Amino acid sequence: KFIFAIGNKHIFNPAAFAVSLTALTINQSASWWIGTAVMLPFVIVSGLLMVKKLRRFDVVLSFFVIALVTIIAPKISQNNIVNFASKTLTNTPMLFFAFIMLTEPLTMPPTKKLRMVYGVLVGFLFAPWVHIGSVYSTPELALLVGNVFSYLVSPKQKLLLRFQKQNIVAEDTIDFIFQPDRPLTYSPGQ
Repeated sequence: KFIFAIGNKHIFNPAAFAVSLTALTINQSASWWIGTAVMLPFVIVSGLLMVKKLRRFDVVLSFFVIALVTIIAPKISQNNIVNFASKTLTNTPMLFFAFIMLTEPLTMPPTKKLRMVYGVLVGFLFAPWVHIGSVYSTPELALLVGNVFSYLVSPKQKLLLRFQKQNIVAEDTIDFIFQPDRPLTYSPGQ
């Protein structure tokens, strides 16, 4: 996980990077065993719990909307769009990808708006028929492109804080005071 970091800022989701590397070097692509109807209840429950804990419904929702539209749009002329959408959700790694891989905190943009753009970008590239030249998109490549976007829009500096003192505010409540190594710009509530 820490191999590809510049200034302690992560660039790529490590699983997506490893899968893409093996696909490019030894021609072994990913096998998404998790994208099955049998695993669906486990993926939904654990995924929703994780997204709730991380509070990242914004990125997951923006990803789902764009990914489903991009995947279903070519099938719009067919009568069975609901069945196709249902199969897309139950028989592909989309849910696992959105809940677990997309929400990796170290490779995600810091603000809500940028996370939503990140979700839209990865959602669009998630569709298997999206391609640039002869290179067709895969979930891993979509995530790596999103990771590059995230790295480009995220802060790069490292802020070091030096402990100054602690104040006892109430029983079992302590206020810690730190001094930054350089001036810190922030918005109230950050």
